[in-house]
Amino acid sequence: MFVHGKSVLATLCVLLIHLGKFGVNAEVGSTVCTDGGTECDAHANTACDVAGGSLVCICNVGYVAATDKLACTYDCGTVPTLADGSADTTSLMAVTYTCNAGFELVGTDTINCVDGIGWETIIATCQCPVLTAPTGGTVNADTGTNVGW
Repeated sequence: MFVHGKSVLATLCVLLIHLGKFGVNAEVGSTVCTDGGTECDAHANTACDVAGGSLVCICNVGYVAATDKLACTYDCGTVPTLADGSADTTSLMAVTYTCNAGFELVGTDTINCVDGIGWETIIATCQCPVLTAPTGGTVNADTGTNVGW
């Protein structure tokens, strides 16, 4: 039984908790559930809770709704940055890195989100390409200058 003032406050608190890091409701699918029911068992890492005034399947704490909103994936948090590069974050479970113009990627270009752990360690760097000596000249790697023009 709800007391008017308390039920509004409780609903507001639940909604704020489940809004998630991306500012969207972490609702999965459109499954309406009953308190204590098993409707959410088909979705891993979910529970039946209040969202938008209805009981629906919500991602558990530490998980976010996948982009297709059909599953919950582990929330790895902020994507690690790569110096002189950028990250393609089209997936919540993997990040692919590319280097800025003038740099070459050395190492593995992709890291994965590991459930319950977080992002894998970046095993890549963006480096200047190896200098090629001009015809009839040499390269001084210490200064980066071309000699013998």
